[in-house]
Amino acid sequence: MSDKITKFLARKLSAKQRAVIDEVWTKILSGDLTGLDAKKLQGRDFLYRVRVGRIRIIYFNDNESIRMIHIGYRDEQTYRDV
Repeated sequence: MSDKITKFLARKLSAKQRAVIDEVWTKILSGDLTGLDAKKLQGRDFLYRVRVGRIRIIYFNDNESIRMIHIGYRDEQTYRDV
């Protein structure tokens, strides 16, 4: 994971929120997206987002690997930076 993702998880989220994000990320890695608000990003190959309240998890999935690209609160810059 990148430094930005690590800092966001450590500094901006409460322990309860981190636990929820960890549970969601585990589901993404296992391929079980049931119950998650997941969508493919328009105009982007292999990029998806999962919405967890105000938090967005943007990840890359090419059926060979899954990598977290960005995590943060939804704002004007959320989808521009990826």
